[in-house]
Amino acid sequence: VTDLQRPEEPPIRILLLTQHFPPEEGAHAMRWAWLSRALADAGHEIDVVTPRWRSSPREANSAPGIHLHEVRAAIPGLGIRRRLANEAVTMFQSAYAAASTPRPDVVLTTVPALSTLPLGWAVSRLRHVPMVLELRDAWPHILDDIDTWGDDGTTNHPPTSPSRARVGGALTRMMWAMERDAAATIVTAEALAHDLEDRGLTAVALARNVVQHPVEPAPLPAVRTGLNVLYLGSFGRAQKLSTLVR
Repeated sequence: VTDLQRPEEPPIRILLLTQHFPPEEGAHAMRWAWLSRALADAGHEIDVVTPRWRSSPREANSAPGIHLHEVRAAIPGLGIRRRLANEAVTMFQSAYAAASTPRPDVVLTTVPALSTLPLGWAVSRLRHVPMVLELRDAWPHILDDIDTWGDDGTTNHPPTSPSRARVGGALTRMMWAMERDAAATIVTAEALAHDLEDRGLTAVALARNVVQHPVEPAPLPAVRTGLNVLYLGSFGRAQKLSTLVR
């Protein structure tokens, strides 16, 4: 962000493809709340394509220079199949919305969700502009554990079926090809940055998550019984919190 604020750099138009954006809450949305404001304050124009649930009210542009283009998610549910189906539907809606925006100078796609990588890759090809990838999860590394995605910590999961292994292998090859096609890749973890560089990606930048405001620790309970665990981090399949519960 600091580099983009240099006065000698002309303003650009950015097309941001993201699954989460304010007023939605969460680390992903909060990160792009301050990043998009900083980019807009530096004089850049940002078109944001993001999905919303049909029951959610439509939001106005959140700040000068930030233009929201909402698509409507319609398939609820936390199961793998329903979530993938919903992401597939919103991906095609987002592609149409992205194709209707003013021509950008760069497509910035942020992962997760899984569908935003092929979406960003396709839109960058369609609009003939470079793609910058923000990789917040270790994709496609997570596909190595695809057989445990449904593990809720209460049952023993069956071994990977041959068909699922073939799907995982095909997705892995596709995602590596798209990631190598990115003009630049932004990650939040140093270990992931080194791993990507070892795999041949050259333009890899590290931009850690930050807390904008100081956080006051919660007071300890007066009476503590049993094991008390404080977890600081994201909630998702990649975090494997079922191991802690188990």
